[in-house]
Amino acid sequence: VYEGQMKRGNSDSALVKEGAGKLTLSNTIDLKHITISAGELALNKALILSRDAIVDIAQGAKLSLLVGNQEIDELKGSGSLSLGANNLSINQGGSFNGVIEGTGQVAVNQGAFSISNSLKTTDANFVVSSSSQTNLGNSAELEAKQLDVRGQLTLGSNSSSQAGLSAKEGVNVFVIVTGKQIG
Repeated sequence: VYEGQMKRGNSDSALVKEGAGKLTLSNTIDLKHITISAGELALNKALILSRDAIVDIAQGAKLSLLVGNQEIDELKGSGSLSLGANNLSINQGGSFNGVIEGTGQVAVNQGAFSISNSLKTTDANFVVSSSSQTNLGNSAELEAKQLDVRGQLTLGSNSSSQAGLSAKEGVNVFVIVTGKQIG
């Protein structure tokens, strides 16, 4: 557990979490780049990360939102995101192909967000806000309890696309489409 603050020294200031253990942070982390290479980075306070942070979660690594909602600039990687009952707002998109667990919500507020493999959760909601775009690659999957599309959702980029939206058996999926384009 680290309870101190982390302040950026310059625009490229970074935190790299390495090793199999769990690091819990409970104070302001004002850094541009957060990379979780291995193990788990747990956030124990609302809005602990800088709003312009780029968070990259490597395959096999995990970011956990223990207490409170978080807002970041971009989400990248192919690891695991544990929301708990908290929400993650993504301000400028990114590219994430991992697993999301928890009952909270992931909202892409602006920019382009890409899913090239699969992004799966049976408990969390996924929101594509009006000034954002989410792109599912040709064989990508997006699985969520509720999908709220107010911006643009593109399924695949060619006629042979196998991209899809799905739900596991026993999960109710509500797709709310208020934007102008799907597909």
